[in-house]
Amino acid sequence: MAEKTNGELGIMIDNMNNNIEKHIEKNTGTHEILFNHLEKTNVRVSGLEKWRYITGGGLAVLTTIFLPVVLMLIREWVFK
Repeated sequence: MAEKTNGELGIMIDNMNNNIEKHIEKNTGTHEILFNHLEKTNVRVSGLEKWRYITGGGLAVLTTIFLPVVLMLIREWVFK
């Protein structure tokens, strides 16, 4: 195989650069689609997490404040 000249090597490098630029453009478009989908998913997950925290907090309040009161009332009613 004959050695490549500088001109041929330059052409090969230019072709490689063009291919890399095409891949970069393709990836940029794909990433934009993924980022849009990611934003939608994050909004849904954030809503679910907020609901979970509210529910957990409500259960904590119920068990620490209302449950002892209810148990005390039941004890008074049973052991009159």
